[in-house]
Amino acid sequence: MKLNLNNFGKKFKLNKRAKKDKIVSEEEMFVETIEMMSKCWERSNKLYDVFKINFLEYEEEYFRIMENFVVLKYGLWKAEIILWYVFGRVDMDGKVHALILQNDESDKPQDIALTTTQELWDFLKKLEEEKNK
Repeated sequence: MKLNLNNFGKKFKLNKRAKKDKIVSEEEMFVETIEMMSKCWERSNKLYDVFKINFLEYEEEYFRIMENFVVLKYGLWKAEIILWYVFGRVDMDGKVHALILQNDESDKPQDIALTTTQELWDFLKKLEEEKNK
């Protein structure tokens, strides 16, 4: 079978691209990514609670990859807070725990309630500003 390429592209039309998509900010990407991590963690735990199927061992390497990227991007001290938010903020009974913040040994500990990922972002930015002062 021999192809006739003489007519190739005669009906080919280029359309002008629509308006460029908005560039996503670091804050928006952070909020979206941490919310997805939290949902994945909750879904895996719920799967075990309801059906006694343990996907956590299967997904462990995926979570380690995500953890490594968080550490790589935000450093150790921020990563500890972020990973606590995802994995340790809610206990097995569904109770949400506050983050305990103590700047110096002489300071009184503060309970920081982080209920949304946006609050986590704002809290990390506030800590970063205080650290840089």
